[in-house]
Amino acid sequence: MIIEQNHQSTDSILSNARKNFEESKQEIEHLLEIHMEMEGGQSGRPGRRPEQIQVLHRAAIVMITACWQAYVEDLFRENFERLLNSFDNPKKIPDAIKEDIYNNRNDTGHVREREYVWEFAGNGWKEIILEEWKNKKLDNFNTPSNKKVDSLFKYLGLRNISARWCWEGINSERVIEKLNKYLTIRHKIVHGQKDDRNYNLKPNKNNVREYLNHVEKLIEKTETMVKNHVEKLIGQDVDKNRKTASRMGRPGQGNGGSHGCQPNPNLCYTSCHVQSGSRNHDGQANSSAGG
Repeated sequence: MIIEQNHQSTDSILSNARKNFEESKQEIEHLLEIHMEMEGGQSGRPGRRPEQIQVLHRAAIVMITACWQAYVEDLFRENFERLLNSFDNPKKIPDAIKEDIYNNRNDTGHVREREYVWEFAGNGWKEIILEEWKNKKLDNFNTPSNKKVDSLFKYLGLRNISARWCWEGINSERVIEKLNKYLTIRHKIVHGQKDDRNYNLKPNKNNVREYLNHVEKLIEKTETMVKNHVEKLIGQDVDKNRKTASRMGRPGQGNGGSHGCQPNPNLCYTSCHVQSGSRNHDGQANSSAGG
């Protein structure tokens, strides 16, 4: 019972991207199970068919790469939408996104004119402009190398994410080198190449396991970095809204407490830490608090 509870607790904090990867990974495990069956359960026993087993290994390399790419796309989509839902003003859109939209639309106006364009978007800046932009970015995403991943997540304000891909016993340079090696092998396999003196195009079961384990560690690192970064951005925005309401001396008024404040002045004082003015024993703000 304790083990089951721990599993549920861990599962509840996984991103949807990670959950999708775990489901897709089962197909790769099935390929390795078929390998064991074709070998008769043990390497060298009767029933082993090297040519057919090699096909399984090559297919597994291709599938692992596809799972890694799908994870990156899902993770970006999921966290982009989290940020998007937290925005209440187009000025909060990350600069990298706005610059990319401007460039793709051949907008050569000055910065002030560019910012003014968003005023005409009305409420459509979320549903149309950014949704359209996001879908185009993901449609054009392929070959999930370190450079491609860095290029995608910079739009969330997370620069050079691959520079932090490291864990015990291996630095980021080696992590990137191993990833890109397997991406190159996958590329050569899907294009029908059989031999290459610089790359092992006849991977064995250990190579498949190594690649799968490598991708799983990449996912663990990437998941944590992106989650912490996005939560920090959203948290900073919430804090900024609360401080703005605090300086105005009217926390939560006029919008039903949309900044997380309650209409009750006692609760408002506790949650927003109003600094201007003082309060009487009933918890009401004096006139010096700005109303």
